[in-house]
Amino acid sequence: MSDYIVYNGELYHHGILGMRWGVRRYQNKYGSLTVAGRKRQETHRQYLSKADAKKINQLYSSMNKRDKNMLAGNGDKLIQDEWDRSSVVYSHISKYKKTPVSFLYMRASDNPFDTSANVVIGTDSRYRNKGLSSKAVKKGIEWFNNNPELSTLEWRVFANNTKSISLAKKYGFTLDESKMEQNDDLVFTLQKDRRATRRAKKIAKKRNRL
Repeated sequence: MSDYIVYNGELYHHGILGMRWGVRRYQNKYGSLTVAGRKRQETHRQYLSKADAKKINQLYSSMNKRDKNMLAGNGDKLIQDEWDRSSVVYSHISKYKKTPVSFLYMRASDNPFDTSANVVIGTDSRYRNKGLSSKAVKKGIEWFNNNPELSTLEWRVFANNTKSISLAKKYGFTLDESKMEQNDDLVFTLQKDRRATRRAKKIAKKRNRL
């Protein structure tokens, strides 16, 4: 039963019997999402499985120190924990003669209203110049173009990593000078058109109103 009071021309609503104040639709009592809420939130998203995270870490551990530094790795693992896995919205692993040798994944922004994702790509130095990185990038861009939740891909690279820069440019990424950083990182972006960008932002707002 609701309790309405009109005071000085203003309407005050004191709630409904049994109402859980501060708990949104599709949320449990203490804020976690219900099954239905998780399904709504995860529409159009792919989360990195434990098996794929293990393959990426195995591939990463086989790389030399220079390549690890280029991927901004921390220790022997690139995918450190559950949070790392849950923030990846797409991944692809390329194989050469059934051996995983190259990977690409897209990490979503920490900001739930941000519609961009960061591209991370790595290839074992023993298997380069075989088109495997290009194959991974093609797969990633295809998924990005078909995903209405994202509007921008960011490709961060050291200024001296000419091969990665060439690969980014080859697939339509352009240098974003507004995101130049002091540590010699360059940021290349792939941006959808305005209509797709507005749609992605609308989806983000709707998802965060759960």
